[in-house]
Amino acid sequence: MANKPHLTFVEQLKHNPLIFTIVGLIIASEAEEIEGFTGIPIKAVGIFAVILTIVPLVPLFRKFLFWLKKRK
Repeated sequence: MANKPHLTFVEQLKHNPLIFTIVGLIIASEAEEIEGFTGIPIKAVGIFAVILTIVPLVPLFRKFLFWLKKRK
């Protein structure tokens, strides 16, 4: 059985960007609970959630824009 190389974070984003977006949305919705459980300020949790939600969508947005330009 051949060993499969582990995917880097960037490669995972390319293959499954919506998974990270969903996780970011879940973290954002539970920010108050996370603050109470861990003591991390709600703003820091919110910023992390926004980054986790928006950054994976950038490649999809670029592909969509490229598709629109190509369609004309």
